[in-house]
Amino acid sequence: MVLLFYAQIFLLWFGLELTASTAIGSQDNFPFTSVVDILSQNVEFSTFLRVVQRNGLIPYLNELENYTLMAPVNSAFIESELDKNHEFDIENYLIHDSVLITSGLDQGISVISEGVKFPYILERLNDDSTIINSVKMVDSDLLPNFQNASVHGIEGEIHTPLRLRNFLEKIEHVFNDFHLFNNFTRNIPSIDSIITNRTILIPSDNSWYDIFSEVEISYITDAFNSLQGMKGDIRYIWDTDRQNFIQNIIVDRILGGLLPDKLDVENLNGDLLSFQSENFGSVLFVNGSKSSDLSNMVFNRGLVHTFENLKIIEDTVNFTVEKYLHGINCSDFVKELYFRNLQLLIKDSRENPGEEKTIFVPDVSSASCDGFSKAGLLYHFVNDKVWLNQEFLENFEKSKMFESKLCNFDRKLGGSCQRIKIMKNDFGYFINEKYMVIHEEPLQIGNTLIYLVSDKIKLPGDLTPSINPFYGCSRSLMFLSELNILDLPLNNEGYTVLLPCFDSWEFLELNLEFLQQNGTAINSIMKNLIIDGVIYSDSSDKTFKTKNLLGDSIKVQTERLNNAGITELDLNLSSVGEKIKIKNGFDLFFSQGVVHPLGQLYLPKSVSVSLVDLVHTTGSHRLIELFEKYNDLFSIIHGNNSYSLLVPTDLSLSFVEDILNSTKLYDLLKLHVVEGDFTSNLLYCKGNVSTLLGDSLSCRKDSQGNYFLGVLDGAQRGVRIMKKGCSSDKSCVFLIDRPISLQWLNRKSSWLRLPSNPLSIVMFLETFILLVGLSLFFYKKKRGATSNLPLSNDDEGTRLLFDSNGRIDHDTRNRT
Repeated sequence: MVLLFYAQIFLLWFGLELTASTAIGSQDNFPFTSVVDILSQNVEFSTFLRVVQRNGLIPYLNELENYTLMAPVNSAFIESELDKNHEFDIENYLIHDSVLITSGLDQGISVISEGVKFPYILERLNDDSTIINSVKMVDSDLLPNFQNASVHGIEGEIHTPLRLRNFLEKIEHVFNDFHLFNNFTRNIPSIDSIITNRTILIPSDNSWYDIFSEVEISYITDAFNSLQGMKGDIRYIWDTDRQNFIQNIIVDRILGGLLPDKLDVENLNGDLLSFQSENFGSVLFVNGSKSSDLSNMVFNRGLVHTFENLKIIEDTVNFTVEKYLHGINCSDFVKELYFRNLQLLIKDSRENPGEEKTIFVPDVSSASCDGFSKAGLLYHFVNDKVWLNQEFLENFEKSKMFESKLCNFDRKLGGSCQRIKIMKNDFGYFINEKYMVIHEEPLQIGNTLIYLVSDKIKLPGDLTPSINPFYGCSRSLMFLSELNILDLPLNNEGYTVLLPCFDSWEFLELNLEFLQQNGTAINSIMKNLIIDGVIYSDSSDKTFKTKNLLGDSIKVQTERLNNAGITELDLNLSSVGEKIKIKNGFDLFFSQGVVHPLGQLYLPKSVSVSLVDLVHTTGSHRLIELFEKYNDLFSIIHGNNSYSLLVPTDLSLSFVEDILNSTKLYDLLKLHVVEGDFTSNLLYCKGNVSTLLGDSLSCRKDSQGNYFLGVLDGAQRGVRIMKKGCSSDKSCVFLIDRPISLQWLNRKSSWLRLPSNPLSIVMFLETFILLVGLSLFFYKKKRGATSNLPLSNDDEGTRLLFDSNGRIDHDTRNRT
């Protein structure tokens, strides 16, 4: 037995020596062959064998058992032989612990993932040829009898596959796709640590666009490179979403090629994915999503399948308002909310999950500047869903107001919320008349709408800067400044300021001149128009008591009116004698309340302006004396009748002294009194006006805005209205540049007056025609009787008194 054992040892040693000698060129035909023998006995492998010898790998191949060697033929090394930097790794060509026999393979694709440096994709074609990692086998199933192994000749080298990062860049460039996945993975530097011996399911760009919006894609991929620089909770949320996304498409094993009928495998998030294969393993289905033609692709540590519509990525990220803000490049705005501890405004509220709100977010260029105060941030949020295109469906709706989340901040508004105003014009939507809404269609996430605006919305400030300079309120602001009430005292209720603007002062120039001479009246007017409490133009009907700035208790009544779809607010103040018209949507917000620009001047009851006051203001004092000569005209000047006066300047009256002392003075004065019903026509130069004399005047307006008065159906002469003003009783005074002359009146009344009855008119015409006919008959008869008489000297002289046109010839008459 001992001799037998040593004999076996000797034969084994002898066989190894023989194999080695064969590898160095021996041509002896020994019955025991190894993998190296096969390589040396086939000249097609001579280059590969030389590479193996050069790298000292002969002993390594001789020592291996139970393995498969892929041996490139000589033609595979044509290019690499010329490359001095060519690297060779025998592990690229080895399958450990497995002897591959291709003759028994079925048609289709198989994946070899065990015992290899990287996955092998083995494809058996219908002509029984075999391809491994895109390299065709040209001589397969060469089996040594002294080793449990197999050798397969292949027509090319098997290079180490690209690393995942390089692999993704290559397919992105070659196929012009996968841009979004590449952008996503570039922000995951640790991706190489989670892909070893795993399968990755890569969504194409179409998959992203089919499943996510552009905003959502921008957030996931950090398209604006803003999230990478964030810290704290903001960065943690984004990192968590990225990790969840990548782990959702990675399986912790190599899967590809032909699979069992159905295979359930967990992804790295622990979710079950259902795998199936079709078309001999070239197509893979994952949860119903079909892989594209780019499947079963190898990278250095695993396998890749691409999909045109990878549905499993749909629920990987739970999108919130915060994430949408990142997706529209407003990360600075989010950062400010966290800094001011207001991040709950952009998170799902557990206490009120159905809360509706709208956010007006400044564009990134403005958000990156000065920063925000807590109040400033709150002012960008509205307690409602504001669909602009629905809010302004009607053409007459030009402005609407909404309450912001800036409530009870410093109690300047009495605990109510500060509002924002949105106006619509031909250029779009504007907030507080300054900030343009960039996108009219909002982004919607849950119950929140998001609009981008052109700039950071500034909080309403002090009174003066809050007034629109185009509203013409400078005169009122000047009075407030002179009265030292631009800075209103804190009243914990807020204020409503009724401010005469536009041309309300200049429209009644005489009133302005009168009031400017009376500081007490100005003080009373301005302080009566500032009241405690905030009243907006969209306020509902209500009645309440409050105080004005004078400290007087007043009763306030609001009444909303709808005129042809246009709403207005009538404001009744017990301290003012008439209803104050507030235009809808002209509200101007300031830190302590709201300003309503008024289109006319409303005098409080405490301020009285009489007709005599206005006449004195014109400087035409003599006219008052003239009116006082007549009892009925005296009552017009000093009474409360609804007449208005046309007052010529004192200078112009001096040129008509003769008329003022004549019997025609009474008529002249009555011609300058306008009946009260026509005052409005004259104020706005619309229509004709009737005078106390009974004659009518017409008003016209030239291109410069000047008003001119003339006598209707009279001489084409006129006077210019220089100034106007109205008393507390609504009687008005119009200063004109000269008197209206009585000579301009058309006083030629016809002696013939027709009856008004139609039958009488017919009878009258018949009678008139008959009389005319008889007159003509007798006239002709008389003329015929005298035509034959001789002309006397007197007749000749008479004929010479008239010229050829029937006018008196004065020269002839004088000669006669």
